[in-house]
Amino acid sequence: MTPAADGAGVVLRDVVKTFPLGDGERLAAVDGVSLTLEPGSLTALTGPSGSGKSTLLHLIGAIERADSGSIAVDGRELTAASRAQLAAYRRGVGFVFQRFHLLPALTALDNVLVPVLPYRNLGFDRAERARELLDAVGLAGRESALPSRLSGGQQQRVAIARALITRPRLLLADEPTGNLDSHTGRAILDLLLGLRERHHVTIVLSTHDASIAAECERVVDLLDGRPAVR
Repeated sequence: MTPAADGAGVVLRDVVKTFPLGDGERLAAVDGVSLTLEPGSLTALTGPSGSGKSTLLHLIGAIERADSGSIAVDGRELTAASRAQLAAYRRGVGFVFQRFHLLPALTALDNVLVPVLPYRNLGFDRAERARELLDAVGLAGRESALPSRLSGGQQQRVAIARALITRPRLLLADEPTGNLDSHTGRAILDLLLGLRERHHVTIVLSTHDASIAAECERVVDLLDGRPAVR
């Protein structure tokens, strides 16, 4: 069942991103991509290594800037935005990475809190929300655990809770099950699906796993930076 359309809508038009190879040549990591992602949708980006999956996520999340083309999220044009505007935009996007990127000296609770620590007047109690999110991802009672005391799947659950602390309407997940065994990877996908239903968030994830992609409403196969939608 598709959740209520409260997530962000994303529109890409002829997006190009290149990287220098040397001797004046450039590699087109994303090559003329046009996509429309509906609010509340779940989209998988698939393709071999180097096909442009991570770069496309980085462009949508404003981690990288496109060389040309247009990226609009909820009608907000990213390609012409200032650095300050892009920083403000990124605060409203949830990121989940393959390698978790948890801070080893911080507890699970404190890792979840990291994205909101610099801000005041959030409109919610940050510690209460962090505990609620850890409960939602199945880690109630593990708030004080350091990452070294958590399994890979548990660390990814902390990373997902961290991504949701800002109440994003867009969640970008780069190979979120890539470092996990198949059973744990399936549990993480089920968790993302459940959180999507509950929080009405638009999710775009990259994956090499065909079984993960098959659970998504839409699959965009990338090859040499160009998509074939099915």
